[in-house]
Amino acid sequence: MLNFLSRRLGRLSVGRKLLVIYLLDLTAVIFISGILINEKFIAIDFGRKEAAGTAYIDGVRPTLMALAGWQGARAADDATLARVERHWGEGMQSAEASRHFRHDAQAWRRAPQPERDAAARAALESGRALVTRVGNQSNLILDPDLDSYYTMSLLLLRFPELMELGAAMRSQLVAHRQTRTPLERTESNTRFFILEGRLDTVAAAIRSDYGEAFAAARGPLAGALDASRGRLLSAIEDFRRAARAAQEQDSAPLAAFDPAQQALFARLDEAWSATSREMSTLLAVREHGFFTRMWLHLGTALFLLLLILSAVFYVARQISKPLRRLSDVVDTVRRTGDHTLRASWHSNDEIGRLVVGFNDMLAQLDRERRIQQELAASARAADAQRELVESIPIPLMVTAIPGHEVLNANAPAQAWLGGRSQDPWAQGLEPGVRARFFQQLADRRAVDEFEVRWQGGGAPGWAVLSARLIHYQGQEAMLTAFTPINQLKHMEQRLKLWAKVFEASSEGILIINAEHDIITVNNALCRGTGHDLADLVGQSPALLLADDGAHLRTLWPALDKRGAWQGEVLMRRRDGHAYPAWIVASVVRDGPDRISHYIFTSIDISDRKRSEERIRYLALHDVLTGLPNRSLCAERLREAIDRAQSAGRGVGVLFIDLDRFKNINDSLGHHVGDALLRSVAQRFADSVRPVDTVSRLGGDEFMVILDGVRGSDDLAAVVEQRILPAVREPHEVHGSRLYVSCSVGMAMYPEDGADIDTLMRHADMAMYDSKSSGRDTARFFTPAMNARAQQRQQVESCLRHAIERGELWLAYQPRIEAGSGRTIGVEALLRWHSPELGAVPPAEFIPIAEESGQIVALGDWVIQQACAQHDAWRRSGLGELTVSLNMSAVQLRTSGVPEVLRAALARHQVNPAHLEVELTESTLMETAEETMAQLHALKALGLTLSIDDFGTGYSNLNYLNRFPIDKLKIDRSFVQQMLEDPAQLAIARAIIGLGHTLGLRVVAEGVERPEHAQMLHAARCDELQGFHFGRPMPPAELERWLRSQRPAELVAA
Repeated sequence: MLNFLSRRLGRLSVGRKLLVIYLLDLTAVIFISGILINEKFIAIDFGRKEAAGTAYIDGVRPTLMALAGWQGARAADDATLARVERHWGEGMQSAEASRHFRHDAQAWRRAPQPERDAAARAALESGRALVTRVGNQSNLILDPDLDSYYTMSLLLLRFPELMELGAAMRSQLVAHRQTRTPLERTESNTRFFILEGRLDTVAAAIRSDYGEAFAAARGPLAGALDASRGRLLSAIEDFRRAARAAQEQDSAPLAAFDPAQQALFARLDEAWSATSREMSTLLAVREHGFFTRMWLHLGTALFLLLLILSAVFYVARQISKPLRRLSDVVDTVRRTGDHTLRASWHSNDEIGRLVVGFNDMLAQLDRERRIQQELAASARAADAQRELVESIPIPLMVTAIPGHEVLNANAPAQAWLGGRSQDPWAQGLEPGVRARFFQQLADRRAVDEFEVRWQGGGAPGWAVLSARLIHYQGQEAMLTAFTPINQLKHMEQRLKLWAKVFEASSEGILIINAEHDIITVNNALCRGTGHDLADLVGQSPALLLADDGAHLRTLWPALDKRGAWQGEVLMRRRDGHAYPAWIVASVVRDGPDRISHYIFTSIDISDRKRSEERIRYLALHDVLTGLPNRSLCAERLREAIDRAQSAGRGVGVLFIDLDRFKNINDSLGHHVGDALLRSVAQRFADSVRPVDTVSRLGGDEFMVILDGVRGSDDLAAVVEQRILPAVREPHEVHGSRLYVSCSVGMAMYPEDGADIDTLMRHADMAMYDSKSSGRDTARFFTPAMNARAQQRQQVESCLRHAIERGELWLAYQPRIEAGSGRTIGVEALLRWHSPELGAVPPAEFIPIAEESGQIVALGDWVIQQACAQHDAWRRSGLGELTVSLNMSAVQLRTSGVPEVLRAALARHQVNPAHLEVELTESTLMETAEETMAQLHALKALGLTLSIDDFGTGYSNLNYLNRFPIDKLKIDRSFVQQMLEDPAQLAIARAIIGLGHTLGLRVVAEGVERPEHAQMLHAARCDELQGFHFGRPMPPAELERWLRSQRPAELVAA
């Protein structure tokens, strides 16, 4: 379709094409004008329909007022109402509503007096329905202007509702006077208040609609309606007061109310009539405005049509005239071939530019004809230039200026171009170098020996460029010759590199000639020795050596023979100070038998020497205290023994361990513990002679070697009179005063050992004996200690296999409830019977297990066995018997304890509430903060936690309150002595009272006599345990005991 239209339009002349454009514009103007006029007719019809609706409502208004009870209104007869419908009701779909209204009005006229009020209400209701239908269908409800919209609201909504309320209010007052009971009166008052509220709402709405209409009106609407509005609002207020008075004085007649009602209807009719007139006036003014704008649009359209016709005619003439002239010139040039002809037309539009371009094209064609003739002559000269460039063997390149296109390049130059034909300089030279090259060319029109690094070939290379400006094939060009200098440049760069390495090296370098004189040195050597280069050149290297060259005299022959040498020498600075240096020397030969130079490299090793000394010191000394460590101490002891052997004297060895240092370290912090160790180390050093050795072995363990001691009495005197008192003195640490003691073990050479290991082992045994004897004391080694150590070693060795050999078993001791005598639980007690050692007491093997770490495995075994036995008793019918087991401090600190307990409880299906864990008081208090988390983890499993041996330690009551414990166990020492010692009884009662105050149960162990049980029961102790009720028994024996005992018997016992 588009192709067809294009072909048809192409056949038309320019004038006819412009005529087509004019016709299309004319059609658009007519179409748009028709749309605008049609819209105006629609608006006029809209307004006329509103005017008809206003007239219709005004026609039925008198009848409505008469039905409402206004005595001044005259109701229209049926014929008049029918005429109103015929005249104004066309298109409003109001015929049916009109018939209902006429029928109800006729019924009202004919109704007898008693039924007249009801008929009036029915007719009034159908009349309001008719008004609503007319308002909706006549577009009144859709009025677009605010002034007429709010005026319509008064006519269609507010006035009819006010009229209806006036009638309804009188009916309500009449009905109120007919009420008999209080309930009827209450309901009547409620209806009145509803009507009164509606009356206030309508009055407010009338006031608002009048105000909005006046505000939006563009004409004298307020002047026409303001008076009637004021009278109407005043009448409404009078009516409301009269109605309120009539409602309150229900026995009085309505003589005072009726005048107010009639006055209201009179003012309503007045306002209604005036509003209807003004509404008609507003609609008439609007219609007149529509007609005026419609004629204005029509006149504007006609004017535009004439204007467009004139403009199209003028434009068509301006287009066709130059095109016709241009066409004449084209025909003439085609016929004659005369390119000197020109078209004549002057304008700045597209046609003017077309004429100018056509004239320029003719001129260009004329010039090209002459250029072709010149080119034919210059082509021959260009061929001659090209042949000359290609015949020269050196790299030559011709590039254009200013575009730098390659115009010609001979075969040697192709390697420098890398196949490029466009601006090889952009790739070949760096921007700064390129700028300098062309600036020199522009200034001198020639460039000679310009050194560059050319990057345009396959690989970067150095070259010297020479260039000249020439005319090549009729244009400005540049002839460039390349001279490669890669080999020279590489040699130059290597020399520069070696010079930089020589000067930048951190090692001192000397170059010495064959006559052993210094030729040059680098900056590093000058800095290291303090000499200037001028001071050293021509001098002998002996100037730099501390031995004045004695070493050099033996070095030269060896160096000439071997060709290299390295070693440590002592060099001398300019100020005379010497420093150690590591020298590396090598020979430079100028042939197989001729030495040309020597190269010496010097490295200052002063820092390395100091580091080696520091490392040697750290390897033999304790970092914290600065005392000799174990290695240096052993060496000093060996030397002391060697001296004692030759002199026939003794050597004293002391092993010292600080008492309860771990508590200080944990409670006050490691920084305080470190400071205390430094203070104690200084006290030890001050207490012995300078020839003696004080060493720190690790932690809080120290060793003292007393050289040349005459006997054990001298050794004991040093310890008792100097070392122990010095340590007991208060230590000022970080502003605090700390007190500490130590345990000392003593051994003498040769009495207690002839070698280092034996002496140290025996002193260590004596120190442990001192600790076990109460601390803060000193003990000499005795052979009995060795026996005890061997016995301990045997116990430890046998204990490692006790579990796998089945040598361990659990004994159970019953716990009795003091009040009822019932057995409420048992305590599991670990027993060991070894084939080699026999029955080993727990007090003997438990500490060894804790020190060796075996207590964790033993504790896990006890947990599994206790849970398994609980399950077995439950299955045999003994019920849920609570089992308590003891836990070591070492086992408590291991992170896997909660998981072991959880697994055992789950495996044997034991209720956690029936498993109790006992921890000694000292266990909890020594590492209170560390064990807090573990205790909460055990408590989270549901276990019962108990403090065993309570009262023998040093409980912190604050911690006691924070621990999640359930029970306190009074230590047996208080129970067994409370009959003879009133103080012990008072302590037991205090523990019971404390436990109950904290909400804990209290257990007393060690109950061996009936008096113990009676006294503890009187003190309100909760549970009792001891030989009085039963000794620890194997599981089978305990089961028989449980089945044979009765609570009454236990209480009686």
